[in-house]
Amino acid sequence: MKNWNWEEIPCLAVNGIPQKTVDFLKILYNTLITKYSSEQMKIAIISSLSDFVIDEKYLYTKPVTDQNSIADLLIKLNQEILSRYQILKSAGVSNIKEYNAVKIKMPYIFVFIDDLINLSDSIDKMSFIKARAAGIYTIGCTENYSDLPMTVRSNFFKENI
Repeated sequence: MKNWNWEEIPCLAVNGIPQKTVDFLKILYNTLITKYSSEQMKIAIISSLSDFVIDEKYLYTKPVTDQNSIADLLIKLNQEILSRYQILKSAGVSNIKEYNAVKIKMPYIFVFIDDLINLSDSIDKMSFIKARAAGIYTIGCTENYSDLPMTVRSNFFKENI
């Protein structure tokens, strides 16, 4: 498992066959919970898989599987980004790392998406630059990275597994 600097890579697209990418997300989850406590990190999951189990204390919201819930989660994440951005701006800092150094700790949020291609139109509307400053990172899996629209690919760092 690589040790990515999430401040530099806010969005990671994992390219590979579905079972390998889901296994990757599980390994990433286990790696993150060894680095961060449940007060320092929350996870949002968009997955059609029922076997993706995460300790509830780490959940940002309940895992999302249906299209209506996915839209609701993406709206909630966009609102979270904007809210956090205002908090950072009011505190006179430019990102979550600076904020957490001097204020009450704001948890990082990792968004795990097991099938990025199905959400590419919705994901395209997220503000990734503000998300990175706000401490919200997206990890999306896809079987074929080249099928993602260019506007989506431009926001993601690609990793093949």
